[in-house]
Amino acid sequence: MFDYRESDVNARDPDSGRTPLHFAVENSDCEVVEQLLERGADVNVQEKTGNTPLHFAAISNASEVADLLLDRGAYVNAQDNGGTTPLHNAAIGNASEVVELLLKRGADVNVQDSGGTTPLHNAAVSNASEVAELLLNRGADVNVRDVVGNTPLHNAASNNASSEIAEVLLGHDADVNVQNNDGNTPLDLARRGDANETVELLINRGAITPVQPKIRRVSVILGVIILLFLGFVIFVVVSP
Repeated sequence: MFDYRESDVNARDPDSGRTPLHFAVENSDCEVVEQLLERGADVNVQEKTGNTPLHFAAISNASEVADLLLDRGAYVNAQDNGGTTPLHNAAIGNASEVVELLLKRGADVNVQDSGGTTPLHNAAVSNASEVAELLLNRGADVNVRDVVGNTPLHNAASNNASSEIAEVLLGHDADVNVQNNDGNTPLDLARRGDANETVELLINRGAITPVQPKIRRVSVILGVIILLFLGFVIFVVVSP
């Protein structure tokens, strides 16, 4: 790690590409952050994966540090190499204070990374219901799809920790029967993950229950029997 007292405040770690400002922000050290900025540290510098100091502040829920960085010109919608913004990081980290700050400072609530993931998708993954409410109240698209067709409700259904986040999304008119690219609905994913509480919630909210596998197997067997019988009858009738 760098010594924050180095003369070159923009010197980079040879492995990570981080500067002293990245390290100070990661440690939520507001005093050192301010000193580095006063000495000319680049507030929007990106390390090797494209993260700026604001990305680090967001994932750490360091609202005071994030506020300072924004005051000094940090790009609120800066994207790393995968298209992730500070708002994505704050949402996945359930950092409600930073989410609120970023939204007030103009963060794009519906920004998508290279995988089509939005901050609301991330909030659903983390079961961050308070963050989800903040995003939805600022216009987050509740039915937005990522590149594999998953909506935030799909992500919430895959989370068997609690049904709370699914309830928040449904309260904002999430499509309960939406299918992803594989044809799976949120109910399918909830059942697969044994998220029984979410399964019950989705069914109560109108999720269509698929035909049980046993019934489907019986139907197939009956169909085969009927076809074989018809084939036998036809054979008997046309035989000399």
